[in-house]
Amino acid sequence: MYTMEKTLKEFLSENHQRKNKDKLISAITGISRIIGEEKYAEITGVQLSELDDLSKSDLVGTLNQFINSYQEDWEKSLSEASVEVKLMLGFNDIVAEMNELSKSDFSAQSGTSASNANFAAELGSIDFANMIGGPLNACVTAQNNASMATVSFINEVGFTDPATTGGIREVRMVDFTHKRKTINPDYDPAQAESATNVKYSEEDIALEVPFLSILNIPSLRIETCEIDFNVKLNSVYTKDVSSEFQLDASLGIDYKWIKFDVSASYKRSMSTGVRVEKEYNLGVKVVATNDQLPGGLENVLGILAG
Repeated sequence: MYTMEKTLKEFLSENHQRKNKDKLISAITGISRIIGEEKYAEITGVQLSELDDLSKSDLVGTLNQFINSYQEDWEKSLSEASVEVKLMLGFNDIVAEMNELSKSDFSAQSGTSASNANFAAELGSIDFANMIGGPLNACVTAQNNASMATVSFINEVGFTDPATTGGIREVRMVDFTHKRKTINPDYDPAQAESATNVKYSEEDIALEVPFLSILNIPSLRIETCEIDFNVKLNSVYTKDVSSEFQLDASLGIDYKWIKFDVSASYKRSMSTGVRVEKEYNLGVKVVATNDQLPGGLENVLGILAG
């Protein structure tokens, strides 16, 4: 059953001036059924049979009297009231219409309804393999490209061009030379320091190291990959009603008679259906880090540097 969420207090607080007399009488009658005729008579002092004789302004004043005597337990009585009573209060005719539709053969004719849409079939039509597998495949491809970039960097930077070295690939080395002061092993501290008895002497130091050992070799690694995939399905009931009225009239006059022809036609069509709205949210979070050098490469560089 479909229900309205409007409270009785909200209804009583509305501006009732724009309602016609019939709706005001219906609303007052509905309230009397909710709170009981004894409580109704205590608040208004007007018999239900006298409502037709009151003016519209008097009916509005009678309806407004209930807000001053409002009690919270009236809401419970409203929730237990029938749809007929709620309609008397003007709680939208769509309540009755939706309840009637839920009992009708609409679901048998269309195979579904707004309350029992086949969400399982809708979920089954989603291509989870691409939705979830796509980002995973992208991560694998990215990791492979990063590894190939490392190999390309080592080949281009760490080795010489065979065309310039007689067809032999050699490790590209870097030479470092500098002068370093060392203690003279022949220095005699008991004698004065002189040109033949110097405390320190200079020696030339030459160092040859692999070029790769002084560079930061790119080695990017995907550390984590988080995929958040959310699906939101909404079942929406739709109803389209169209009416067409046509009137044709013709008047014919002759010497003795007046002939008047009238033809009228009325056409009303209604269509109902259920539309399922789909909303997808896909979030991919990838964390990459610069990985340590592989153990084999470290050992090779150590041997070359030793």
